[in-house]
Amino acid sequence: MYPVGIDLRLAVGHRLAQGLAANIGQLAQQDEHMASDEHQYPSSWPVAASGSGWQRSAPLQSRTIHERIRDGWIKWDGVEPLSDWLDAVRPSRVPAQSCAWVSVDNREPRSRGFGEQQWNGHFDEAPYLEALGKIEAIIDSGKGGVSAKDKQACVESLLETAKRQGLTSGKWMVFVTPAVADAVWADVARATAEGKLGSSAKIAPTLGTEKPAALCCAYVHDFGDRAELKRVLLAFQKLMRKHGAKVTAGFKPDVLTHLGITKGEEQHGRFPQARQRLADSGHTTVYRVDEVLHDKWDESHV
Repeated sequence: MYPVGIDLRLAVGHRLAQGLAANIGQLAQQDEHMASDEHQYPSSWPVAASGSGWQRSAPLQSRTIHERIRDGWIKWDGVEPLSDWLDAVRPSRVPAQSCAWVSVDNREPRSRGFGEQQWNGHFDEAPYLEALGKIEAIIDSGKGGVSAKDKQACVESLLETAKRQGLTSGKWMVFVTPAVADAVWADVARATAEGKLGSSAKIAPTLGTEKPAALCCAYVHDFGDRAELKRVLLAFQKLMRKHGAKVTAGFKPDVLTHLGITKGEEQHGRFPQARQRLADSGHTTVYRVDEVLHDKWDESHV
């Protein structure tokens, strides 16, 4: 584990340090609200995509943090030794104002978690508007509330459209305090790169932010692969127990992030009432942790 005393003071300041004794379980209650941060910088490349497009702008050993940032991300290129990279870009050393995410891909082709979604990287919400429009029409009619059956049918339609577009990735999410974020990320990043977790992983930087927790995500390249969803969840949970944390948020397909369906966040775009209704009723994730762990898939939203 990295020394957190100095890193913590640099990352969050004395005032936040006084509040870091908050119970991890209390932080978990903020999962859906804080996940809205992810929508600010949605993934723009396929999960586990080739790093060929990431050309080094300076020699490996001399790059500063800001030289490593590309389009709001710091991404391991698979060339620099992983240990050196992890030490250089600890979450506590990366300014949150300049970088949204630090990420790694699975680099083991023979591992179960290796794989890419077939999405082209450009999100077009037009094909999703028909399903959202049906919910909006029910709301506008004033003839009663939107039923659970209607909302579930909408979510199922959104996911089917995402499958046709190849947008099949999704993530398990956990929030960790800045005090342990460096150590958590070192374990998660290494497990991902070595093929022991999912298709990719990312964490939000902690330097210069007053947020009480950092979001860390473990990705699965196909939300329809139930066996893989469960395997990654179990591996993720095991890593978190080592650091006194626990995965409590459900599994969230990337399509819901791109559509902005996030609890606690104001909805925009076409049919905002429909998006808000889905978010407020818990349809920001499609599988709950307990359902997956106990193979109760039929009780989920899909």
